[in-house]
Amino acid sequence: MITQYFDTSITKWRQLFVGLGLLLLVLFALNISLGSVAIPLSSVIDFILLRPPEDNSWHLIMAKFRLPKALTATSHTCWGWTRYLWIANANLISESYGWAIHFRY
Repeated sequence: MITQYFDTSITKWRQLFVGLGLLLLVLFALNISLGSVAIPLSSVIDFILLRPPEDNSWHLIMAKFRLPKALTATSHTCWGWTRYLWIANANLISESYGWAIHFRY
């Protein structure tokens, strides 16, 4: 099955999840920072760490629009990968040809 292709050493899994977690945090901050109004990354980090805002308009944009968008995108991404890993570990995938996944049931 698909689990035969995974290395079972705990160290590699730990490194993988720490790296993916850091990547997720960086992409989360970039998702809040980038848009039609450019908000400096330092202001985004201050916003995430609950420090007083430099510019109230940036704070309003981040609080009302970009944070909900970033949280929704992050939660859907995490849920999708969690669901895929659950299916893969439950041996519900019989074979995979390219991008097509064929399910047993």
